[in-house]
Amino acid sequence: MALEQVSSVVKSTYLNTVAGYDIQYNVAQDEGQVVQSVMGTIKKADVIFGYITINADGRKNISFDKPVSNADSESIYGAVLADTASIISQRNKTE
Repeated sequence: MALEQVSSVVKSTYLNTVAGYDIQYNVAQDEGQVVQSVMGTIKKADVIFGYITINADGRKNISFDKPVSNADSESIYGAVLADTASIISQRNKTE
């Protein structure tokens, strides 16, 4: 039996800085398939403040494990929603 590659996965990482927080997004996409979700972390000075999971079907989870001001939270929420929509559109080539 010969070795045969049956699929490939493309992994991409994106970074945005908002209100002093680094938002890192991670995407794993099977070759020839659409992106199903974008996951990520919210950090400040290498300390994780929160986590992100945004699904292409509209389900969203943005959580903070450490205190973040309301103003910074609003800025982060807005950036996450815009960034993940852009990432999903780019990766799925729907722009």
